[in-house]
Amino acid sequence: MANTKVNRLEPGIALARSEFERSFELLRDLTSYAIYLLDADGVIVGWNAGAELIVGHKAEEMIGEPFSRLFTKEERRAGVPRQALFAAKSAGRYENEGWQQRKDGNHLWANTTIEAVRDEELLIGYACITRDATEKRAAEEALRESERQFRLLVAGVTDYALFMLDPNGIVSSWNAGAERIKGYRANEIIGHHFSRFFTDVDRGKGTPLRALYTATQEGRFEAEGWRVRRDGSLFWANAIIDAIRDE
Repeated sequence: MANTKVNRLEPGIALARSEFERSFELLRDLTSYAIYLLDADGVIVGWNAGAELIVGHKAEEMIGEPFSRLFTKEERRAGVPRQALFAAKSAGRYENEGWQQRKDGNHLWANTTIEAVRDEELLIGYACITRDATEKRAAEEALRESERQFRLLVAGVTDYALFMLDPNGIVSSWNAGAERIKGYRANEIIGHHFSRFFTDVDRGKGTPLRALYTATQEGRFEAEGWRVRRDGSLFWANAIIDAIRDE
């Protein structure tokens, strides 16, 4: 009976694998993404033009090789390839970003998705899609470093009150100059509305809301007027509000 069962399953498995590989053929010439197929043991059985372009290896160099060959020595030692396949097998899908290795030895920051492919309950293999995110990561790191330097610069300025508001006028950052000039420590003012810096008369006239509205509509608001310190004393201020937008 055991032999009969095996023989009965084999045609179905072969058909499923054939469909699996035929689907890959449609993506073979796509160059935007590295797309490759693995068998159930993690051995590469399909390799598209995008994989050659991104990773550097030709198909004949990679087919028959273990999936782990794409990873750096550090990632292999940490067991990342094995963990990735186990996660895809268990959950049906695995997605992560991490370092992989090109043929020339250089590293690329790869966004990789692995889908487990099954015929009913039987694992046939894995479909893998990798996108080269090296430039994106470098840009993000440069932005983070720029923001870090900006924060250090702003935090060290004591001659000017520099602070950020959210779109509703809530204080979200506070520098040393703002503390010196207005008297509030960061933990006393962050989370509060900036209208508390205005006099009762200006608040009654809606001056804070008009200032935000003008900055929102025109990109910038600038005016002079009386402002209120933490201790209630008044000072004459030149205030500028610049609207900050993303894309």
